[in-house]
Amino acid sequence: MAKKNPITLNEDTLNVVLEERLDITNSMKLIEELNKYREEEGITHVVFDARNLTYIASTGIRAVLYADQVVGENPHITILGASQDIYHVFEMTGLTKFIEFKDAQE
Repeated sequence: MAKKNPITLNEDTLNVVLEERLDITNSMKLIEELNKYREEEGITHVVFDARNLTYIASTGIRAVLYADQVVGENPHITILGASQDIYHVFEMTGLTKFIEFKDAQE
């Protein structure tokens, strides 16, 4: 069975479903996929679905920030359903001031 595309575009929102881990083994693949939307106009939001994400490395954080730099014109970044551990990683880097977190898991 073919794996479902982790990135979909719905009007002005790019939705990205994250796997269990976002680290050096797969963050470059995510960046490559995000590059496909570099020329797409009208993207104002990027939503990362982190409900299944259990670990994020610095390369994963870089991939999230990459979306902000190359997709649309300064899109609003949201991380949906992150665990407290994942939220804490972003909080330690100071990125929670710039990234919205919704439905964080307790």
